[in-house]
Amino acid sequence: MELIKNQHINYFFEPAKSENKKGNIIFIHGFNALPSYFYLVSDYFIEYDCYFICLPGHGYTKVVNEKDLNPISFADAIINLIHELDLKKFYLLGHSLGGAIACMLAEALITRVEKLIVVCPFFYGFNKKILGAYALLPWFARKHPDKALKKIYFDYRNNFITHPKTRPEITPSSQNKEKYLWKLLLNMGFSSETHKRLKYAQSNLIVPTLLINSKNDQLIDYKTAAKKLAKTKDLQIYTFYKSGHIPFVEEPDLFSKVVLDYLNDRLVEQTQNEEVEESEGDFIEQEANE
Repeated sequence: MELIKNQHINYFFEPAKSENKKGNIIFIHGFNALPSYFYLVSDYFIEYDCYFICLPGHGYTKVVNEKDLNPISFADAIINLIHELDLKKFYLLGHSLGGAIACMLAEALITRVEKLIVVCPFFYGFNKKILGAYALLPWFARKHPDKALKKIYFDYRNNFITHPKTRPEITPSSQNKEKYLWKLLLNMGFSSETHKRLKYAQSNLIVPTLLINSKNDQLIDYKTAAKKLAKTKDLQIYTFYKSGHIPFVEEPDLFSKVVLDYLNDRLVEQTQNEEVEESEGDFIEQEANE
C-alpha cells in the first residue's frame, strides 16, 4: 500500500479491486494509533477506493506547528485534502479520536458525506474513562504493557499475539512523538474550543450515521456516546459485547459484516444482546429525539 504525501496531511491509498466500484471510504485512526490497524479488515472493502488518513504527531505526517495538534486542526487538514482530491461523494469511518474528527467532517461537508460510521468515538464533555488514555502514551505502555493492552482489548492477551497485521514491522519514528501525543491528549481532555466544536458537530449530525460501540470499552463509555449522538437525524447503533475499544481487531468478520450491510442498505440483523451470553452483538435503530 502506497503512502502518499500531501501538503495538508499524508495518507495511504488502496484502490478498489473490483470493476464495480461502489465509492470511496475515508478511514481515520484514533489516538496513538496508526492506519495499519484498519488493514485487518481492508480486504473486506475491495469494492471501494480506500483512503487511510495519517494524523499528525503519530509518525507518518510531519508536525509543522505544535499549535495544530488538536482535533479541529486535524479536521481542517482533512477537509483541505478532500477538496484537493475533488472527492464529491464518500463514506467516513472514524475510530475513537478519528470518530470525533469524522463527526466534524460530516457536519462541515454535509452534501459530500453519504454515510458516517463512528467506532467507539471520543465525544464532547466529561468522560471519566478517557482519563485512562494515559496508559496509551508510549512511555507508559513500554513500562506497563499489560495495563495498556487491558485498556484496548477485551481479550487482550490473545489479541496482542494473534493480530500482527495491525502492527507493521517498521513503525515510523519521531523524536518528539511522546511530546506530541501528550499535547494532543491534553487538548482532547481540556480544550474548551475543541469540546465546543465537537459538541456542535455531534449535536447537529444530519447525514445517516452508524454508531458502533463496545460494552466492555475501557476508554469510551458506550452509553454516554449514544446519548451524545441521540439528536442525529438518522442514527443506528450496533453494540459489541465481546470486544474492547477496537472491535474491528477483536471481531473483524462481524465488524465488517455490520459495516458492509450498513453501506449497502441491508438490514443488520440482531445477533447478540446483553442478556444472551453466547450471542455476539445487538442492533438498535433510533429516530431523532426519541
